[in-house]
Amino acid sequence: MSAEGINIFPSIVSGVFGFVGVLVGLGWNAHLTTRTERRLRENTRIVLRTSLKAELTSLASLMRSEIEYVKHNDFTWIPLVESFKVYIANIQNLGLLTPIEVQKITEAYYQYQESAGYIARIAKDQPDKPAIGRHIEFDFTKAEARTRQDVINTLTDIATKADEAIQELEAQLSAQHDHAAHR
Repeated sequence: MSAEGINIFPSIVSGVFGFVGVLVGLGWNAHLTTRTERRLRENTRIVLRTSLKAELTSLASLMRSEIEYVKHNDFTWIPLVESFKVYIANIQNLGLLTPIEVQKITEAYYQYQESAGYIARIAKDQPDKPAIGRHIEFDFTKAEARTRQDVINTLTDIATKADEAIQELEAQLSAQHDHAAHR
């Protein structure tokens, strides 16, 4: 071997080890990035489930308390508050949930929209305007005999769909918790 070959050999070895080191570093960073992204998705999923459960629980509770009030009083304002801000703000994240969760949550959302319009129509309270975001007045002393029961049935439909979505979210949160505990 010539003197030139001997002088270049350490540079080649150093270059190969340096290149291998860069490749290992890139691979390790890719691995860490994948783990970080998976954790971020999992955390987003938990927060989304928990937030939607709270939103739906609040809606179901409001509807149940209103049902009890309507049963025992002749006058009320049905509060059709905007109860799906978390849902609307997270449409792009629904893909993180299971298909059955998305179905139940969406059914609850549409049941509320449909029922809100129906309540406004029953009350003949500007049924051409969006009902959500308003309080709809009912004076059962002046209404048709069946009106009170129609309102109760409509509010029950809202609470039932919300409860179905809540149950699915709770099941998935429980499964997530169990899975995390066994890791």
